[in-house]
Amino acid sequence: MKWEIQTPELVKEDHMTQIIALVVSGNQITKQGLKERLLRSDLIAFGILGDLVITTATIKNPAASYSKRVFRQSQSPYSSDNFKKELGYIATHPDHEGKGYCQHLLSILLKGIHSPMFATTRKASMIHILSKHGFMKTGRLYKEELSLMVK
Repeated sequence: MKWEIQTPELVKEDHMTQIIALVVSGNQITKQGLKERLLRSDLIAFGILGDLVITTATIKNPAASYSKRVFRQSQSPYSSDNFKKELGYIATHPDHEGKGYCQHLLSILLKGIHSPMFATTRKASMIHILSKHGFMKTGRLYKEELSLMVK
């Protein structure tokens, strides 16, 4: 396994294409505009097995209006103004789920990042993984069973 953490402009086109396909395969995000959002992010992390990207995560720069909406809809007691970064676009290839790859990738990605950030998820498994990295649920479920987590 090869682990990469890169700024978006340094991600090879083939890897970017695979990352987009992997994120879209999770059925949480549509492909439309995803590449542009990835290119505006701070860091893209991914694990490569052979030539296949099997897991990915991104430190995003969400629009202030999006952050405010998420915190408001979840009725979080925290202010979105304190959370300028979002951990997102987390996905693992279905053939490689449950092997700890996502957990390891997040350990590497989050190691040197100390600024407050948030994440949203519908998956209990992702809540469990994010909790291991210091994230905690806040507010209540909103918009189709989404949980807001902050670190």
